[in-house]
Amino acid sequence: MMIFKKSAAALLTLFTIHPVYAQLDTYQWDVSSGASELSPHYKIYVSENGGPEQELQVLLSTPRDHEKDWQGNELEGRSFSYVNVSYENDNGPLNFRVVRTNGESDAVHIAPKSYGITPVANEEHSEVAFSVDQNQQYFSVHFE
Repeated sequence: MMIFKKSAAALLTLFTIHPVYAQLDTYQWDVSSGASELSPHYKIYVSENGGPEQELQVLLSTPRDHEKDWQGNELEGRSFSYVNVSYENDNGPLNFRVVRTNGESDAVHIAPKSYGITPVANEEHSEVAFSVDQNQQYFSVHFE
């Protein structure tokens, strides 16, 4: 289990990539009922093989009230932003662009490093681009 100090990773975005028969599938969640909440912190775009970008719906997960939880202090003010996509990697790479909407950061990292995903960040580290050519991967983008 990873525990980050408050000054560390501001975002942990999870991309879920599953093999399917369509080239790329994205999901729209019902946010009107309150069952899902959109993240105000990030915008994420995806394109296939250099085609046009499409904006993905970025969902937000926040911890419940952990007043009696022994990790309550560590969870206070935390959030988790994520997207889900399905992708068939036989059709070429997916290109992602992640934009941090609430300012600059000092660095951007993608985990796990073993996937060999190389991020290309802008000077302010508020935007990062990278490509993925394998499916069935969970990975995260950390703005620090």
